[in-house]
Amino acid sequence: MRRTSWVYFFPFLFSISELVYSQKLMIKEAEYLMDDRFEISVSNLAPKQPFIIRASMPDSTGRLWVSYAGFYADDNGNAELSKMSPVHGNYSGINSMGLIQSMNLSGADYNRQRYLYSYKEPIPVKFKLEIDGKAIDSIVIVRKFIKKDVKIINVRNNGLVGTLFYPASKKNIEPIIFLGGSELS
Repeated sequence: MRRTSWVYFFPFLFSISELVYSQKLMIKEAEYLMDDRFEISVSNLAPKQPFIIRASMPDSTGRLWVSYAGFYADDNGNAELSKMSPVHGNYSGINSMGLIQSMNLSGADYNRQRYLYSYKEPIPVKFKLEIDGKAIDSIVIVRKFIKKDVKIINVRNNGLVGTLFYPASKKNIEPIIFLGGSELS
């Protein structure tokens, strides 16, 4: 009778870090307003373990804007991106919104394109944690331009063309008028 090697009982091979640590990418909320800052953190890494965070989000025409940054975990195997500078990537310095602010189109665009958006549509942003070239975890958040309680009225009256935004829950508020002119149609 032939003996079977123990290797055949393990059809899937995992790296030690995947088995031991179960790394996790975290962002507290699922939705943010466009001007809100948010914190990205990673837990359960090995001490001083290198990792990469990649970010991507589509514009209103479907083009994908991307960025990335590489870091090292702290001595406890954790990382808070708002407190650390990347060792490589699309931005430098400590910046909690660096992955968002440094996004660009793939390829040699050299920041010549403009991010096109519709204020009515939420924008999904995907963050992916990579270790040793493998996707370990990902999370998608939504960024919005308008709070849920904001009412929108399109104004077309006596030559006046505009959009009125106002909070439905408040009365007697002071208006702010924004005059545009250089936007793309």
